[in-house]
Amino acid sequence: MRAIESSVSRSCILNVDFPDWPFRIQGNVLVYSLFEVLGPRFGTVLEDLAARFHDAEICVLGWNGDDYLATYGGYPGFRLDAEDLVSGFWAGLSTNQTNESDKYNAGETLYDYIAITGESRQWAVWGQRDWDVALLVVSGPTGGIGSRLAGRGVDALTDPDYVVMDFGISRADWESLRSSCASQRIDVESA
Repeated sequence: MRAIESSVSRSCILNVDFPDWPFRIQGNVLVYSLFEVLGPRFGTVLEDLAARFHDAEICVLGWNGDDYLATYGGYPGFRLDAEDLVSGFWAGLSTNQTNESDKYNAGETLYDYIAITGESRQWAVWGQRDWDVALLVVSGPTGGIGSRLAGRGVDALTDPDYVVMDFGISRADWESLRSSCASQRIDVESA
């Protein structure tokens, strides 16, 4: 697991929470619901990313707060070959792996945080259950990514029809996250 954690931490900062910027890379942002990312269709988005950036594999890291770190000394995760992203991603999230605590640990229900990245380090995903938001940052244009599961623009983060306002997260925090996303935008022509 340490190798996966090391790979993911090259693109994501693992000890932050929204509204702080969780990425080490700059790029254009697409917004997803965390439940979309933890669902069976998100593998199609990963497939698009791996194809665009020639990633032979991706790394997925997920956890539920600091309990994992304290109990197991690291975070759970898995690697996937680019040829098996659609079915492999869902299998990795939905399979209950045995562990010494005999706790249910399928990622789709367990993960409060998820971070995903390709070996190219040209893109990354960060999601948090308490916000029900996941961000995909891409070092380049976002067109054509997620053609089968489209992301939303950063303005969705302050759209009351999309996000749950006042559910323990202030409007100021939502605006701060939206501003962080907007300030990371890169010029697509120079990407």
